[in-house]
Amino acid sequence: MKISPVAVRNITSDQIHKNENKRRKYCHGRCVQVNDQSVALSCRFLGIEEEQSKFKVNDLKARAEAEFKRLQFLFSHIYLGYLAHDNAFLQHLYENPEKLESPNKETTELLRNLIARNYRRAVRRQNVLRMRQPLYVMMFKRKRLPPGHKRALDEEKKLWRNIIVIEANFLLHRLHEIRMRRDYIGFFG
Repeated sequence: MKISPVAVRNITSDQIHKNENKRRKYCHGRCVQVNDQSVALSCRFLGIEEEQSKFKVNDLKARAEAEFKRLQFLFSHIYLGYLAHDNAFLQHLYENPEKLESPNKETTELLRNLIARNYRRAVRRQNVLRMRQPLYVMMFKRKRLPPGHKRALDEEKKLWRNIIVIEANFLLHRLHEIRMRRDYIGFFG
């Protein structure tokens, strides 16, 4: 007896519907849908769009934003020191005002204004420090050598120059002696 492909599809879909409860346990929140052409997995939450279901690890924009925030914190730590943590806390509260909600609306508004003012001051302070001493100046200062080490490097350079001068002098004297003996094979060899 020959089984048609349509019957195989029907058998497969019947088996899937029969074991749907078992599959839900093993698929961890995913269900199996059978189409006429292929078997596809879909999210159990139908209202979630594809943009929202992406992992932030694989999303390039989210990665770039996270890297930018990390670098901003690093720069604020370089310029502000321990005040960088206060700056990050103020920034978090400034960007998420819903965390400040309380029954007393006047104090909430006062707190929001205080946070906004202090956050602007911290950003202004960081910008002033960055203008006074740019990052490349700080990096050059870190790479600056101590005076004793610098003297040692200069002495080593002088020593190499002297060695080169001595070696060149030796070779020129040797060539002069060969030329005076008229040993042209040794001179050109």
